[in-house]
Amino acid sequence: MADKYAVITLAKMEASNRVDVMSKLPDLADVSRDAGSTRVLFGTLMTGLNTGSAIMIQFFEELNKLESVYSAFSDSKSYQDLMTGSLSITRRNITTLDLSYSFENAPSLKYTVMSRAVGCGSQKDITNSMDEAVHLFKDNGAKTLRFGRIMTGENTGDYLLGVSYSSMADIEKTYDAIAESEDAKKVYSLLGINQRGIIQVAGVK
Repeated sequence: MADKYAVITLAKMEASNRVDVMSKLPDLADVSRDAGSTRVLFGTLMTGLNTGSAIMIQFFEELNKLESVYSAFSDSKSYQDLMTGSLSITRRNITTLDLSYSFENAPSLKYTVMSRAVGCGSQKDITNSMDEAVHLFKDNGAKTLRFGRIMTGENTGDYLLGVSYSSMADIEKTYDAIAESEDAKKVYSLLGINQRGIIQVAGVK
């Protein structure tokens, strides 16, 4: 079964706590996987709003697994340690995954570009046009791509695109290609980008 949902959690952290936080997130990701999520990506926001914040993205095939994961978190020492001083959660959103691609079997992920947008057409037309543009990412070095719609929290109803890469050079190459693409122009006619940021990936479980 393919992943259908992503839960994105942002947390404020002091720069002095970054090493400690990142050392505990792998254990927390293992707890999440054991309790029902299919994959977990975590790291630090490098650009955009909330620069310097920690971020964790958990992927699910079924949303009912979310309850089991957060119940398991309450018993996790790493979670308790993080919540009693190192981190302060500022946002948690649930997003549907309408498109989900992995372009390699075991990709090495170093950066994820997250783009948020307001839709200017039907969800079907927007998703189809994005699917037609996926080759722009695949052909220029992207390793994974996820696209869907924010269900909860701030910016509910907006669309979210997350694309992971192994290098900044591939990000640059991708956006050079997008600038010249008719498929990209069609996407931009249906989506108005209102935020974009880059995650420095610390790990994927």
